[in-house]
Amino acid sequence: MRSIKLTDIEFWGYCLLMISFFLPGNAMGFALVFLVLLTIVKFIQKKHAFKGYSGLILYPVLFLLLLVGMIYTQNTKDGWGIIERHYALIGVPILAASIKQFSSKQKEAIMNVFIATGVITALICLGVATNHYLTTGTVYTATQKDHFVYNHFMHHRLSSPLQLHAIYYSLYLSFAALILLNRILHSSAKMTTKFLYALIFVFFAVMLFLLKSSIFAFAFPLASLLLVFFRYRKTLLGSLKMKLVLSAIVVLAGIFSYIGIQSKLESFSLKYELSDDHLTPLTMRMAIWECTWETIQEAPFIGKGTGDGDDELFATYEELGFTIGANDRFNAHNMYLQYWLTNGITTALLFVLILFVLARRAINHRNMVFFSFIFLFAAFSLTESTMLRQNGIVFFLVISSLFYWSPRIWDHSQSTA
Repeated sequence: MRSIKLTDIEFWGYCLLMISFFLPGNAMGFALVFLVLLTIVKFIQKKHAFKGYSGLILYPVLFLLLLVGMIYTQNTKDGWGIIERHYALIGVPILAASIKQFSSKQKEAIMNVFIATGVITALICLGVATNHYLTTGTVYTATQKDHFVYNHFMHHRLSSPLQLHAIYYSLYLSFAALILLNRILHSSAKMTTKFLYALIFVFFAVMLFLLKSSIFAFAFPLASLLLVFFRYRKTLLGSLKMKLVLSAIVVLAGIFSYIGIQSKLESFSLKYELSDDHLTPLTMRMAIWECTWETIQEAPFIGKGTGDGDDELFATYEELGFTIGANDRFNAHNMYLQYWLTNGITTALLFVLILFVLARRAINHRNMVFFSFIFLFAAFSLTESTMLRQNGIVFFLVISSLFYWSPRIWDHSQSTA
């Protein structure tokens, strides 16, 4: 019987981490602590494969800038809360280096756990919604009957059994679906296996539509098209049949995007008044960004302070008469603007630089799954303050660091390393 090695335990720790992304409570934190302890043990035993960290140096630099922002912060409670969530910038890139010690089968198994958890949690969400319908005779809540927000098969009510924000759930399912699409396009798996991948891909696409994220209704089809184009780019001009197939795929992706975006935004009108109590999702975001930009201009170079950004933004809501924003106390809902608001233009540009460096590494290693992940997160950060939630920052750091240490991981267009 083969003895259990530390690497085997670490492998199961990563499987637990992949599951924890979908779980409520402190499951993610427990999984990270477990992996950190194993990493410490490996350092003590001098078994941790930790070379080449220089490419990830921008992560601790970002953390340092946030720490500097505490010097001129008045709201230290919120400031230290943000610092605490950003500790992952220091630890996650270090522990993620272990991926280099795993076999190709183990790397695939880690992603299989992530995909399987996505399927199981989606079925649970649909099951709870179905039970509500069978019990009450309606898909809506008792007091509302005509909007997707109140439909138990849609948006936050669909993901509520997981205690997971619908938008972050959409991020996870989008990434899992892109992994499956890449396998369909490139892997040497049997047709029956690819058919299963296709079924799960469609299932995830349906879930994304139900979760009502307009940004993923746009970004997910576009990322999928990028994978398809990269796969068939050499035959695009040489085969009429392939041109027709790709044209059909583009049309389907366009329909998915249009219906998904239109059903969420309700209206594409850009006209709004800050004092209006009935803004659409699109005009709501625009009003938030207008107020955020007004606040940024008061201290564009150093920002308002790591813990003071939101307080200053709420004051702007009151000053400009943005009633909804003042009542609901919205943050910037844009990570680029959020960093600019709190810690100045340098921090915002550093975040952009991090995404650029990762995207360039993905291109250099010809890993379109890696590139698609960065594209998804960059697009997601346009409408959400992604690095302020553990579900966002930890997921981004874990996946991007795994890609960094193993640049060809999960890409079946070439042998993984």
